Amino acid sequence: MAATPLTDSSTPHVYSTDRALFEQPVLARSLLTTFAAANKDHFKALKTAQAYTFGDREVKAGVSLEELATKNVDDKTAAAVLEAVFDELAAQKARPVLLAIDDAQSLFATSDYLDPSYTALESFSLSVPRLLLAFVSGTKAFAQGAVVLAPSLLSKKTSPAMDVFLSGAAAPAAFDDVGSEFATYQATLAGAHKVEVPARLERREAVGVIEMLQALRGVREPVSDRGFLERYVASDGNARALSRSLGANVRL
Repeated sequence: MAATPLTDSSTPHVYSTDRALFEQPVLARSLLTTFAAANKDHFKALKTAQAYTFGDREVKAGVSLEELATKNVDDKTAAAVLEAVFDELAAQKARPVLLAIDDAQSLFATSDYLDPSYTALESFSLSVPRLLLAFVSGTKAFAQGAVVLAPSLLSKKTSPAMDVFLSGAAAPAAFDDVGSEFATYQATLAGAHKVEVPARLERREAVGVIEMLQALRGVREPVSDRGFLERYVASDGNARALSRSLGANVRL
């Protein structure tokens, strides 16, 4: 998933006095629908390990994760149901789980949401980003799975904490303008491990990109050995340039 739509104030938010944070009911319902549809077979196969109560709705232990995520979910319960789904995914060991987050710098910066006094909210004051941050920090963890973060160079959002983490530089001095919540974001990232991604694909990696695009029908024409080499050399092995060239409506 992309982190930017979780923090750009594109969906409503409402303050929960019980939880002392701002819930995002429409966003939570959308994510539940998306996750259940994209992982339909797995959600049908997995069963809840415990019972839940969401307002007037009771969910017995042993029902499918699909039912938990989609049946009788409304704006009042969506945030709690989303967290329950994540808790169930974290506890089970029958299926491996990969939580992949793009535009990740948006999770570690002040959001575009405002509180009633028109003060910008930090991402951890919002229910969905806070849930994801719990898994990033290790407060919550998948029994069989992993969390992968990827910052985007195309995003306008910046995160001093992530910049420092990725560069390996020393933390900014106290008088630097990095925001009062810098230390919180920095601590959340402390348990993460950097994975260096080379700027240039090896040939076997480029072949893998083509196979993936072919499976997704992202290549309009058959790819010959000659066409592959031409695109591979012309793009200098850059994944983005290679993918774009293969998506062009030309015979390779």
